[in-house]
Amino acid sequence: MSMLREKIQSIDHSVRDMSQQAIIWQGDGVYYVKINSKVGARINYVYQFPLLEYIETIKNLSANPNWNKREYIKNQLKRVIKPNNWGEYISDPQTDRIIDSQIKATDQALLKL
Repeated sequence: MSMLREKIQSIDHSVRDMSQQAIIWQGDGVYYVKINSKVGARINYVYQFPLLEYIETIKNLSANPNWNKREYIKNQLKRVIKPNNWGEYISDPQTDRIIDSQIKATDQALLKL
């Protein structure tokens, strides 16, 4: 990958009123993905992870890249969602749609590299 001069972003609107934004940026020679999870116009939570780690996990965790992406994003969300709220959050059917939306936004941003 060449040096980024600016941030690359993609927004997925597949979950009504809960847009998911993925931003790829470079810091300290490492590419990162920042996820902004929004409810309406308000940012609900933000997290980031190294882009190379995401790509490597997709390839190595199992033979199913879609399952690998979901597991990776779930593990990243565990760092953001409070432990006492995690069980309630992950059991909500809306959460699966949000995770899929975050994956879609990330993959769309990757295509722009």
